[in-house]
Amino acid sequence: MAKPLCEQTVPVTGAGRCLRASIATAFGREGAKVVINYRKSMAAAESLASAIGKHAIALQADIQDASSVRQWCVVG
Repeated sequence: MAKPLCEQTVPVTGAGRCLRASIATAFGREGAKVVINYRKSMAAAESLASAIGKHAIALQADIQDASSVRQWCVVG
């Protein structure tokens, strides 16, 4: 049985803009914790995290680099 969204953390890559920003916003609106991954668009990602609210965070990581993504594992 799947957990309700309010008990899940959803990473959204490239969510600082466009359709993915809408997806991240929808997950946040439904109560999920949202990790907004960005590579270069820090301002857009941080602005989106702020708009979503206290359960969203913007993190920089190149998802093609495993060591870059490991930082997500320590985010509480």
